[in-house]
Amino acid sequence: MSDASYLSGIQNALLAWTDDPAIGAMAASDAADLAQCVAVLAANDARNDELYDVYEGTVPLRKVPTIVPDRYRDLRIGCPWPEVAVQSVVERSRLSRFVFEDGADEEAERLREISERCDLALGYQGALTDALVAGVSFAVVGRDEAGACVRWHTARTASGLWDYAHGRLACGMAIVDRTRRRAATGDEARDTIPSKVDFYTPRGCWELTRVGDSPAWDAEWLPDAMGEPRMVALPFRPDGTHPLGRSRFTRPMRCIVQEYMANALDLYVASEFTALGQKWATGLTDEQLQAFVEQKWRFSADTAILATDNPGTGGNPQFGNFTQQSMEPILSVKRSLATDFAAASSIPISELLTQDSNPTSAEALTAAKDKLIALVESVNARSSRVLRRIALMLMAVDSDTGLDGLTDAQRSVMVHMRRPETMSAAAESDAIMKKCSTFPFLATSDVAIEEAGFTEDQQDRLKSERDRYLSREAVAQAAQAAGLDLSGRPTSAPAGEAA
Repeated sequence: MSDASYLSGIQNALLAWTDDPAIGAMAASDAADLAQCVAVLAANDARNDELYDVYEGTVPLRKVPTIVPDRYRDLRIGCPWPEVAVQSVVERSRLSRFVFEDGADEEAERLREISERCDLALGYQGALTDALVAGVSFAVVGRDEAGACVRWHTARTASGLWDYAHGRLACGMAIVDRTRRRAATGDEARDTIPSKVDFYTPRGCWELTRVGDSPAWDAEWLPDAMGEPRMVALPFRPDGTHPLGRSRFTRPMRCIVQEYMANALDLYVASEFTALGQKWATGLTDEQLQAFVEQKWRFSADTAILATDNPGTGGNPQFGNFTQQSMEPILSVKRSLATDFAAASSIPISELLTQDSNPTSAEALTAAKDKLIALVESVNARSSRVLRRIALMLMAVDSDTGLDGLTDAQRSVMVHMRRPETMSAAAESDAIMKKCSTFPFLATSDVAIEEAGFTEDQQDRLKSERDRYLSREAVAQAAQAAGLDLSGRPTSAPAGEAA
C-alpha cells in the first residue's frame, strides 16, 4: 500500500475542530485543502515510482525482442544514462554562500552558522536530485532543539497546492515521521507507515499524529506569524501549465532508455553466440548423435545443429563451425541511442561513458557543454530565488518573527552559486588566476579568495592573513618614507663619535 492510502481520511482530524468558534471555519477550509493534497500525492504515486525506477536503473523492459530465448525474458537490465543526466546537473549546481550588503557582518555570520548547522549546501544538492527526477522537491523551515532548521522532502512524501496569484505554495503537507509496521523486506517505504504529518498554511501549521495503529488521527493547531506557508517548492523547468515543475526524464528520453535495454539484451544474447560459437556435424550414427546431445556443453555446442548422413554409405562424420555473426550492428545501434540521449538531455556524449570509433571533435564537445552549462545556469537562477526564500525564513524563525519583521539588512541577503563551468577547486583556482593577471587589483580583493575554491574557514583565515600582511606593508612603506628603521638592529655610530 502507498503512503497516500494510509492518509485516507486524515482530514477528519481537522473537521473535529469545526465546532471551535475561534478556528472552526478555518479548520473546515483547511480540511478540504488537506484532502486535496492527499489526492495529489495519490495521483502522482505511480508516476513517481516509475520515474525513480528510471533513475535507479530498475525500470522493467516493456518490449522484449522476439528473437530472444525465453530464458532471457526475465533478465533485468538497467540503463545508467538517466543517473548521468541528473548528476551532470547536480554536480554543477552548487551553493557557495549567502552575501549581504555592506555593514551586515553580524547577519551574515549568523546565517552562515545556521546554514552550516543545517548542511544547507549538501541538502540543496540532494533536493535538486529529487527535483530533477520527479519534477519538484520541497523544503520546510522549522525549529529544532538547536534552533532554526530545514527539512527536505521528496515528491513521494510531500505535496502542495499552487497559489497562482502569489507565485508560491498556497499550502502543503509533508510526512515528517514514520512508524515501523514490520521488518521483513528491508525497504523502509514498505516496512513503515506515516505516523506524523505536518500541514502548512499561511496562518500556521496543523500537526497531525496517528492514534496508535488505528486509521484515526489527532490534530493540533499551531498559529504562525511567518505570513506564508513555511513550505517552499524547488521545481525543475516550471511553466504556466506545470508550476511545480516537470521531470528531467522527458518521454523521448524514457523511450530511449527502453530501446537501450532492448539493445543491451540483444547484445547479451549475441555475446553468448560469439563466445560459444555454432557448430555442425554430419555423418554421425544415431549413437554418436545421442552422445553429442547428452554432452553438448562439454563440446561447446549448446546451439549446434546436429544431423546424420545415410549410415549405409559408411562415410566418416564431418565437423565444422558456422560463420560467426558480427556484433558491430548491435554496437552501432547503441552508439546511435547514446547520441540521441545526449542530444535530448543536453549533455556531452562523452559523459555517457560510450567509446566511439570516431571521437567527437573539441568544438562539438564545447558546444554540448555550453548547452549543459546554459541549463545549469537556468537551474541556478531559479534555485537562487528558492534558497533566498529559505534564508529569509530561517532568519525569521531565528529572530522569532515573521517575514514582515525582518530588518533591511536581513532582507538584503542574496545567494551566490558556484560557476557551473568550473566543477573542481583546481579549475576555479586556474580561472581566478587568469582573471587576476588581467585585473591586478583583483588579487588583493575578497572576490579572489572567495572564488579560488577555499572553504569558508580557509577564506576567513586567508582574509585575516591578507589584512595583517597589507598592514605590515603599509607601516614599512611609511617608515621608509620617514627615514625610520623598524628592523630592531642597532645602528652604527657616526664617524668621529664615541660608541
